[in-house]
Amino acid sequence: MKELLTRIKANKKIKKITIDVNIEQEAALNLYKNSGFKTTKQYKMVLGDRKEHDNYQLEMKTNANN
Repeated sequence: MKELLTRIKANKKIKKITIDVNIEQEAALNLYKNSGFKTTKQYKMVLGDRKEHDNYQLEMKTNANN
């Protein structure tokens, strides 16, 4: 993850990274938050199991904004 984020941040055309994560996926949330992503939105969404789940939208601004 760290190497991938470093490569993305090196691309000056990318201003931010946005991902969506099911709130129940604690390991994924911890990975993203520990990597510098911030929660920007909470919403409900029907996923592959055809059930509605709470989700977070996470965002990281890259160095292209500096």
